[in-house]
Amino acid sequence: MSSKLNIGLAHMSDVAAIYELVGRAFEGTIRAYYSERQLVNAKERFCKIDNELIEAGTFYVARDNSAIIGCGGWSRRRELVAHAVAPSLKASVALANPGAATLRSFFVDPDHVRRGIAAQIFRQCRQAVCAEGYQRLELLAAASSVEAFVKLGFGEISPVDLKVGDDTALSSFRMGMNL
Repeated sequence: MSSKLNIGLAHMSDVAAIYELVGRAFEGTIRAYYSERQLVNAKERFCKIDNELIEAGTFYVARDNSAIIGCGGWSRRRELVAHAVAPSLKASVALANPGAATLRSFFVDPDHVRRGIAAQIFRQCRQAVCAEGYQRLELLAAASSVEAFVKLGFGEISPVDLKVGDDTALSSFRMGMNL
């Protein structure tokens, strides 16, 4: 059977499959960048999808035939990361600059990385963001995805330590691009 990649809007009926994908992606792609302790403490917080993005029609999935192998979206809200995920972040770090849309929750199945899936989802997001008149995109990237976002044209703005436990933090990077 030949494979056919399709990028489309996610639906609430996709949530269970998206969560499975996120768990696989988190374990498979992030493991090389963080310690076991960081992963254990972070998994519960970061293996979540903001259902409001699905409801708003700003969250996409990549399907290979019928299997969801990638996801990502954008938000009109200025939050780079949900307050519930990182309540200790100062607003100056947690919020995008005024007038910027934010990219959120990009994950690709570890068996399908380096095939341009995230780039295709990003192009969908960028097209929609531009159609709404935004002139800037910002995001908070895990260490594992910085290189991919740089290839897409993002610049590193500043490092951010996300607190994921009493004495544990994840190195992340605030990034942005003008459209």
